[in-house]
Amino acid sequence: MVWKITILLWALVLIGSYFVKCSISREERIRASYGGNIKLTPGRIVYLILVFASIIMTFATLVWFLFFKL
Repeated sequence: MVWKITILLWALVLIGSYFVKCSISREERIRASYGGNIKLTPGRIVYLILVFASIIMTFATLVWFLFFKL
């Protein structure tokens, strides 16, 4: 069951990364290439939360398969 949630989270990360890339303007890309600050929009915050949740669930799934699913 844990691995299904992990796969779902990574699929949401891929979809979210597409939407975040589409929403970046040309000015923000130039500013980011020079090392400037990028605005934290609600979409980017949700994307970061999804990435961190996916990484944590990946480690939880790894522990689950190593110790409980023998």
